[in-house]
Amino acid sequence: FLFFAVPFGDFLVPTLQAITADYAVKLLRLSGVPVYVEDLYIHIPTGSFVVAEACAGLRFMISTVVIGFLGAYLFYWTWWRRLLFLALSFAVPVVANVLRAYLIIMIAYWSDHRLAVGADHLIYGWVFLSFVTLSLIGLGLLFREKPEAKAARVSAVSAPASARRPPTASGAFLAA
Repeated sequence: FLFFAVPFGDFLVPTLQAITADYAVKLLRLSGVPVYVEDLYIHIPTGSFVVAEACAGLRFMISTVVIGFLGAYLFYWTWWRRLLFLALSFAVPVVANVLRAYLIIMIAYWSDHRLAVGADHLIYGWVFLSFVTLSLIGLGLLFREKPEAKAARVSAVSAPASARRPPTASGAFLAA
């Protein structure tokens, strides 16, 4: 978890912005909303939106990946399940951010640009992304491996107590 304490990922912001804008526009077109796009600016009949750096979803992605690593460690014992859950923790925030942007634009469109702008926009985003995070955790819990599977796996590969060495001061220093 110390790795996640280091600021990281700013290079992903332009890519995440482009993904969010591109797929939100595709969803708007599928919904029949007239839309005009200029780079990261999305124009609909009731107003305009920009997928700003804060809207790229990087912070949400990082927090979801941290939760993904924790969930993979706590819920699963086999590597393939851990890797699958980690892959989900990378993909889910990107898809969820696209849906968040699309739904915010749709709410503004339906309400003639009275809702989902300003504070509504932020509160809706927080609520939606919190729901997505809880859903990912719930999915992890639903498909978690049972503790009996871990006990059987650990007993099959663990060394006998007589073969284990006691911790040393140099080992503790090296770990620190």
